[in-house]
Amino acid sequence: MIKAILACDRNGGIGKNGTLPWPHFSEDFAHFKRETTGFAVVMGSTTWKDPDMPKPMPLRINVVVSRNPTEDMFAKAHHIIRGQDIAKQIIKLRDEHLEVGMQVFIIGGKHLIEQCYDIIDEWFLTLIPGEYDCDTYLDLDYIRNTWEVKETWNDEKDQGLEFQWLTRKVK
Repeated sequence: MIKAILACDRNGGIGKNGTLPWPHFSEDFAHFKRETTGFAVVMGSTTWKDPDMPKPMPLRINVVVSRNPTEDMFAKAHHIIRGQDIAKQIIKLRDEHLEVGMQVFIIGGKHLIEQCYDIIDEWFLTLIPGEYDCDTYLDLDYIRNTWEVKETWNDEKDQGLEFQWLTRKVK
């Protein structure tokens, strides 16, 4: 199964200058860790380069997608995907190089998410309270028209976070 997991503000903003624009939300990080530990996380090169991102993310198989990879920059990644047909390469990686049944999480950025819309079965979307001066946005209308909310819950520490689990709508 291929899932997407990420956070956005109420306008769909997901980043600014290559990093998260909002303050640290412990419940969001705990949710991300719970869902992705033991599985594969696929990220674009900007996400990998984020100074707040551990390299590699511990207890996960780290996969980086890049048009211009250099071995030094991505040396700690477990797999690097290059070139065209990124979604097909992710499926091939899952089917040929990962343990049977291993979940794959697309964690960003925007261009990677957009290239993978057709293969994403489920989303874990964290809605961050407020609006931030983002320079990168998800198309929330497209997401809501393609996937349906199966479950919604709020964080336990009342940080104003809303978590959503979405599945692809049946046509």
